[in-house]
Amino acid sequence: MSVQETGAWFHTTSWALVISARADRGDLELLLRAYWSPVYAFIRKKGFGPHDAADLTQEFLADVLVGRDLIGKADQARGRFRSFLKTALRNFLIDHRRKAGSRKASPEFGLMQVEDAGQMADDGSQPAADEPSNAFDRQWAALKTAQI
Repeated sequence: MSVQETGAWFHTTSWALVISARADRGDLELLLRAYWSPVYAFIRKKGFGPHDAADLTQEFLADVLVGRDLIGKADQARGRFRSFLKTALRNFLIDHRRKAGSRKASPEFGLMQVEDAGQMADDGSQPAADEPSNAFDRQWAALKTAQI
């Protein structure tokens, strides 16, 4: 099924609705409902799965569009609302991927000191220097046990 068949494309926006959505909660809800499917479809096309795309759609609409008052910053003299919205959405996804990448790059439990490496074995023995996979396995098991 194509984007056109699902109605998940970016419609031409009524600037009257955008302007009234700044002050009227009902119009804000209409605007958000009108753009939920197109935003979701856009995020899915960027390679996110259904669950992640739904979460990111909600996050974008709540945190960016409403939370950062993007609707209040939209200016009809500067172009179409949907172009403005797509640009904001692209930037949001770039930020999201950067944050996700930095979370992967930084260890959750901190770096282990070299002196602590000998304390990883339960029996008190030091792991052999040529067996990093064994040390990894023991540390992984200890973390899993600690989480239970």
